[in-house]
Amino acid sequence: MESCLYAVEVKSKLTAVNLSDAIENARSTRALEHVNTFHYSGTKSEKTGMPAPNNVLFAFDSDLEGHMKTELDRYLELDHAESPAITVLCVVGKGYWAVTSKGWRYYKPSEQFGEVLGFLAGVSNTIPKLLSAKGCPQFGSYLFDENTGVLVKPAS
Repeated sequence: MESCLYAVEVKSKLTAVNLSDAIENARSTRALEHVNTFHYSGTKSEKTGMPAPNNVLFAFDSDLEGHMKTELDRYLELDHAESPAITVLCVVGKGYWAVTSKGWRYYKPSEQFGEVLGFLAGVSNTIPKLLSAKGCPQFGSYLFDENTGVLVKPAS
């Protein structure tokens, strides 16, 4: 969690059922506990201060037909939370939506797959900011409990 920048779920064809599942999966990702690890800067991270990965849903197709409802409309019907579980949504041929400080931003599709290029550009543009926010957690903190001096045992 501490070093993960994006959690991406990919669907062959987006439906209401698998969209609902993706929202639940994104919520469970956000609920994962953070390890209180040292970063290369020598500082201790705070469990509550570490940003969660951006949850992304990418789909190659959709079962939505017509122009009455968008993928974002369908998403918002299923996720009423103030803070959306999924912050980036890209559906080939339908568009690319991303949460910004001003709300959802939409990039329309094009014959040259501009929505996919926009999605890739958005991800690549945010990586430096996310890396800066997360720092560089040291892997040893996942293996060794510094308080007890014992190797961390996997949950049974």
